[in-house]
Amino acid sequence: MPGRVIPCASCGQPLGNEDIALSVKLSGLSAPRLLCLNCQAAETGAGPKELAALIIHFKKSGCVHFQRDYLS
Repeated sequence: MPGRVIPCASCGQPLGNEDIALSVKLSGLSAPRLLCLNCQAAETGAGPKELAALIIHFKKSGCVHFQRDYLS
């Protein structure tokens, strides 16, 4: 059974679980703007590599947003 497909709010590209988790972490749970890594980088001014490093950091630190499966 395939999971849900959630598009990037900016470019429409299908999002991965980490994209969604990072969007929620950076914009908050109340009204997250779900963006792919490249659009998140453009919006925040951080590079995609910096955001990828943040994802690794948040996952290693046990952030609950990165433990949830948003696409099932």
